[in-house]
Amino acid sequence: MNIQAVVADNINPPEAVTPPDFCTSITVMESGGLATTDYLIRAPLPTSPAVRVAAGQQLRLQSDSPRPFSPNEPAFYLETAAGTVTFTVIYA
Repeated sequence: MNIQAVVADNINPPEAVTPPDFCTSITVMESGGLATTDYLIRAPLPTSPAVRVAAGQQLRLQSDSPRPFSPNEPAFYLETAAGTVTFTVIYA
């Protein structure tokens, strides 16, 4: 397991989230248990349609079996609905 802080905002382009190592799941949440703003997840490209996650909610992404998320390519792109927010990203 690896945990990173990722800072994202609502200014284009979205923040690329790339695992530091191969993993099969990634969990994203606002740091410190805060619920400040909704956030958007885009995959596989930064221009892909967004999935909107409500403020304070966490999202768990699971890789397509048997292919894990790779440290060589972004797993997804992250942006906020408003403002700048620090997120906790857990790779497992």
